[in-house]
Amino acid sequence: MTAAKYNTDTGLEGEHAPDSKGQVLKNLLGISTVEAMDEVEIETLIDVQDKYLCLQAGLPQPDYGFTSSGAKQRKKDYLAAVVQGYECNYAPLATFFREALERATKE
Repeated sequence: MTAAKYNTDTGLEGEHAPDSKGQVLKNLLGISTVEAMDEVEIETLIDVQDKYLCLQAGLPQPDYGFTSSGAKQRKKDYLAAVVQGYECNYAPLATFFREALERATKE
């Protein structure tokens, strides 16, 4: 049996969020469900990647529409496009990003 890479059994790193049944580590946002944590993590990752890549290229930050009406469907479309990308079909991802850039540059 291999020992865990990190031991979070004690200290602050080992505390779980209230009402999370030991599934979510204690956090500043008060998130207590795995689903909510997953959503925050993916949104944050996308936001950071966008800002970095756009800054490098001198482009406006895309508006993926994850916070506007239809956000739930756009998130599903994005994840479906990522799956297609893994299968070497990049057209859905290209369309998703093109639409995001169009939303960002509308005036």
